[in-house]
Amino acid sequence: MARVPYVDAATGKRKLQRVTKRTRREALEALRDMQRRRAGGKPLRDSTGTVAPWSQRWDPTSLAASERRETTKMIYRTLAKTLIRPYLGGIRLDKLRPTDVETWLADLSAAGKSASTRRQALTILRAMLDTAVRDGVVATNVAATVTRPTLRRAEAKHFDASGVAALVAAAQDDQLPPLLITRTEHGLVIQPPKTARGWRTMPLSAPVVAALRAQRQQQRLDRLAAGISWIATDHVFTTTAGTPHAPRNISRWFTALAKRAGVEGSMHATRNTALSGMVNAGVPLAVVSRVAGHESINITIDVYGHVSEQSARDAVDAAVGALGHG
Repeated sequence: MARVPYVDAATGKRKLQRVTKRTRREALEALRDMQRRRAGGKPLRDSTGTVAPWSQRWDPTSLAASERRETTKMIYRTLAKTLIRPYLGGIRLDKLRPTDVETWLADLSAAGKSASTRRQALTILRAMLDTAVRDGVVATNVAATVTRPTLRRAEAKHFDASGVAALVAAAQDDQLPPLLITRTEHGLVIQPPKTARGWRTMPLSAPVVAALRAQRQQQRLDRLAAGISWIATDHVFTTTAGTPHAPRNISRWFTALAKRAGVEGSMHATRNTALSGMVNAGVPLAVVSRVAGHESINITIDVYGHVSEQSARDAVDAAVGALGHG
């Protein structure tokens, strides 16, 4: 039997943790493990509760109190309910191992879940277990050592200069050409930022300044026309009633606009147009990442790295030509 005294974090009282093993060697190993845990300020033993109850406790507490967007919280709750608890819910926290997590990810893959969905599910599990470590429920986060599923890097679809010109020309009689110019110049998103890094100060180019001034003037005219029915908000791009445009309506507007302009692509491609243009112009990826508001430069590399690689090849070819080696 191994015995280690400790102070209960909840009560402040001194207690004695006992572990019974079959052999002296096993007892000594258990003793050393508990001593290491105590020295590191970790619980002497992990909780024997299972993953499902902990997940259900984490939802209305740590998840609810986090600064994540409500839509993100809803996604986390849904994936925890449909992808985590049905597979891992019955496993005890003290018995959960990295191989269990890897088996779970393999099962999700076999069930046809995409790499993106599996990555997100793993992110949620990690967040749950991070809270468990913080609260002294378990000593370590076993999911933190599991490799994230690899996302296949897809080329970011964007418009070339002629495509942008066609879109702007087709939008002249619409209400939203300033929004189009702002998107293709700076790649700003339509919804509020998801993270603190998303809130940032942006330098404005001359075309964007002109577009925003035109939008301001149009907003004044809309307000005069609406009279007392005008709904005052702080939004830059508003409907004729003063309310912000619904993202879905903007997407529909752009689909019709692209059809009139004779180009193929989604509204999201206008953001890619701005960011790909920066990369092609030789702007460092770290700067592009800051402009984009990406949480990590790795996101920028995953999406726009192929553009940077092409620019690098062009630079090497140019250097070879300049040296007369081509």
